[in-house]
Amino acid sequence: MSKNLKKLTMCIGALAMVSFLGACATQSATQGATTNAAASKTTATATGSKFCHKERLYDTGGEMVCNWAGTAADACRDIVPASRISKALVEGEPINARRCESGQWLVQVSMK
Repeated sequence: MSKNLKKLTMCIGALAMVSFLGACATQSATQGATTNAAASKTTATATGSKFCHKERLYDTGGEMVCNWAGTAADACRDIVPASRISKALVEGEPINARRCESGQWLVQVSMK
């Protein structure tokens, strides 16, 4: 095997290893983000104030469904999927909180 062919083979091997490690890192980051999102969704209905887009809020009788987020900034960025909050866990009705940069109104609820 010539020197040039050996160098080419080593370069291809190194590129394959870098690609493999990059794919593993991406998968790990995605799994971590999914785990963190699930954890925040669980805590999003537990305590404090929650925010969501006013036009997405709807009442199912005993629950309010919306893109509930722990902060107004997260609700404005619309990074949280729709979730439900039991009315039994909320103090009062949703109130107008503020407008997002998009012009959409947010509502806020306080958890018991």
